[in-house]
Amino acid sequence: MRHRLPPPHSRYCEAFRPTATRHDVTRSPRRRYRTIGDHVVATGPSSHAGLRTARQQVAGAVLVDAGAEADPERYYLVGNVEHMIWPYDDHGRLIREDVREVDESQRQVELLEPEQVLTSERTGQLLDPFIEPRPPRPF
Repeated sequence: MRHRLPPPHSRYCEAFRPTATRHDVTRSPRRRYRTIGDHVVATGPSSHAGLRTARQQVAGAVLVDAGAEADPERYYLVGNVEHMIWPYDDHGRLIREDVREVDESQRQVELLEPEQVLTSERTGQLLDPFIEPRPPRPF
C-alpha cells in the first residue's frame, strides 16, 4: 500500500518546533517525546520512532488481492494504528523505514465516493502552490 499524501520529510524541522506540538514529556537533549496530532513521536541519537493512526487510499483491486472483500473498481480509505522506526547511521543518514501495523483487528476500511478519490492530477493541483523549483545546478 502507498501513502495517501507525501511524507513531510522536507518539513521535519517545522513539524518538531515547540509550537507545532501539544506537549513535551521530557526535554532531555538525547531524547524527545512529542505528540503531533494523533502521532506520538520519540527521537533519539540514532533513531526516530512513532505511533500513529495512518490512513491510506487503496484501490479495491489491491484489497481483493490481499483477500479482503472489496469492489475492485472502487477506492477505499484504509486506516489503522502503525508503529514506525527510522534508524539512522552515525552520519545521520536514514538506514530504512520499518513500519508495522500494530493490531489488524483495529483496521478501518471506508468506501470512498468517486469525488473523494485523490488522483495524481488533483494532488498536483493541491501541492503546486507549495512546491518551489530547484535551483539550477552549478555544473
